[in-house]
Parts: sequence; structure tokens; C-alpha cells
Amino acid sequence: MWIARSRVPAWTAVPLAIAMAAALALALDRAASPATAQAGAGFTFSKTQLVINQRISQAAVRRSNRANTRLDELERKMGGGVGGAGAGGAQGPQGPPGPPGAAAAFSAEKWGVIGRNTFGSPQAQYRVGPFGRTAVDDLAADEPPPAGEGSLGLLVHATGFPTEEKEKIAFGNQTDFAGLRLSDLSSLSYWAFADMDPTGPPGGGVGVEFPNVTLEIDPDLPGVDYTSMVFRPGAIAAADVGRWKRFDAVDDGNALWGLTGAAGTATGCTLSSPCTLDALRAALGPDA
Repeated sequence: MWIARSRVPAWTAVPLAIAMAAALALALDRAASPATAQAGAGFTFSKTQLVINQRISQAAVRRSNRANTRLDELERKMGGGVGGAGAGGAQGPQGPPGPPGAAAAFSAEKWGVIGRNTFGSPQAQYRVGPFGRTAVDDLAADEPPPAGEGSLGLLVHATGFPTEEKEKIAFGNQTDFAGLRLSDLSSLSYWAFADMDPTGPPGGGVGVEFPNVTLEIDPDLPGVDYTSMVFRPGAIAAADVGRWKRFDAVDDGNALWGLTGAAGTATGCTLSSPCTLDALRAALGPDA
């Protein structure tokens, strides 16, 4: 683009960037000229100055070409869509250990399965629900547990199974109520949910009893220092299946209780012929 030995550059063939470089060189060259040259005398480029100008312009052209190449690449990339995800990198180093968690807190409650009064393979577990139905034909089970979010679930074989497969489970507290006098018992109630499978025992479980309440007491009777005092809420009726039902084992002294063994015989309050709580209290010794 340049004639290396020419005294006058071909300005019309020079890009704007090159022309500016030559003009700058010209201005510098003129500034260094003698004062007499400023009075209208002519001036010329030196050979050295032309070589410098040529190199400056060549460098500018190379930079321009590289910029155009980058622009072409960007245009192709932008028009080609998003590429696929690259390969995953290597796993980083293991981080520092976190702060220690809180110490495990175990329940101090003394409730649980009483093994000496349990046989077979029954199950007892705390669970969420169950939810019942307020009517037999309700589609949704939306009746929540009446005393909190969950309940104690007891699973045992029921009537209709062979005798050798019958089961029993006792779940209770043998610590907190020790020494309590029967005369001090003023309130005792609970809710039960009969969740029977119609395809299970004969009658869909109807006739199976709700969970009983048993209190092991000293009846304070002559020659008798132990008996089980049992509240039996009765059998499950068809209308009870799939619903929560409340039982009051005191009922102002009118709830029915029976005694096992010699205490039942002595008082006449047996499991098959229970007495009211008030009558039972009267039949037992004052320290029962």
C-alpha cells in the first residue's frame, strides 16, 4: 500500500488510521524543521521517517485484520445456537467438618410394652393419625385424632383366628402411678379407633373388644394383696369401625370394673359381673 522510497505518500490509498499516523509524523517532522522553513519553504520526509510510518501502518492493518477475524467468529457463534453442556469437572477437595450437633435427647417417659403381660407377635407403635370418617359413606377420611396429631397403634390377632394364634399386648406405665390410692382416682378417659378390615376375621372384626384398661392394685382385703382391676369398654359395633370413640373409665363413679382372682370372688365384682367404680371402692379396703 505504500511506495517505500516515494517522497509523497499515496494519501488516497491509505486507511484513516494510517493517514492519521502519517499526519502525526508530518507534524512532528515540521516541528523539528528550522524556523526558515516555517516561512513558506518546502519540506520533505526523510527515508527513516517513511520506514517508521510504513511499520506503524502495517501494524495497524494487522490489528484491524485480527479484529475482523474475531468479529467473524463471534457472529458465527451467536448464530449457531447454544452448545451442549461440557464435561463435569473433577470433584473438589473435602470441606472442613461442620460444627457438632446438639446432643441426642431421649424420652424420659416410662410408657412402653409390658412384656410379662404380652404374648404372640402383636405390635405397638406411635404413629400419625389415623384419620376417621364421620359417616360410613364418606369418601375422604378427614376426622383427625381428637388429642393431638398421632396415637398409639396396637395390632393383635382377633376373634375368628385359631386359638394358638391369639395374641395379647399390654402397654402401660409401671412407675408413675405406684402408691396412688384408688380413692384418689378422679379422672380416667381415653379415645380409641377401631380400624378393622372387612376381609379379615369373620364379621369384619365386629364383636372384637376395644382396648381395656387394667390397674394392678393391692385390694387391701384379708389374705389378698394383688388383683387386676379391669375396665372393659365393650365390643366393637359396625357403626364404630373407622371412627374415633371416647371412653370414660370413671363416669362419676358409674363406670363398670371387674377384679381378677380371689379379690373378684370376695367382692362379687368379677370380669363377667362387673360393679360400678363407687361400689368397687366400697367393697375394697380403705387403703386399696
